[in-house]
Amino acid sequence: MNMYVKVLGACGSNIPKKNLSSYLLGSNIVFDAGNITSYLGVKAQTKIEHIFITHPHLDHIKDIAFLADNRSINGKGKQLLLYSTANILSYIKEYILNDKIWPDFSSIPDPKNPIVKLCPIEEEEPVLVEGYTITAYKVNHPVPAVGYLVE
Repeated sequence: MNMYVKVLGACGSNIPKKNLSSYLLGSNIVFDAGNITSYLGVKAQTKIEHIFITHPHLDHIKDIAFLADNRSINGKGKQLLLYSTANILSYIKEYILNDKIWPDFSSIPDPKNPIVKLCPIEEEEPVLVEGYTITAYKVNHPVPAVGYLVE
């Protein structure tokens, strides 16, 4: 299987003509969500099914909110699977998808069939996604963080 990765952004600050961190693997797997909706058109956004988050800094998670909103309008019900460690996902749930900062798309349209499904994974425990084996490894960062090995 060939691995095609498109860099949607790799900058840690929101500067004109620079893009926040996001990497598209194929057409439906994204690593980090800093620059999905600013870079990809609606048709390409609706193809995304899997998002792997390295850590909860805003430059890596900003577009979870906007992609979920766009999906609710244009996605024809296709669910977004959001992967990371339980600790990292808890920050996203508590501080972004909380019905205060942004609608809780992890329970919209209903908790059994949400637009965003939180999928906790364990460090060093491979998961199989779309024919790829993806493994999270703890990395040194001021907040809980992982890097991903894709095979």
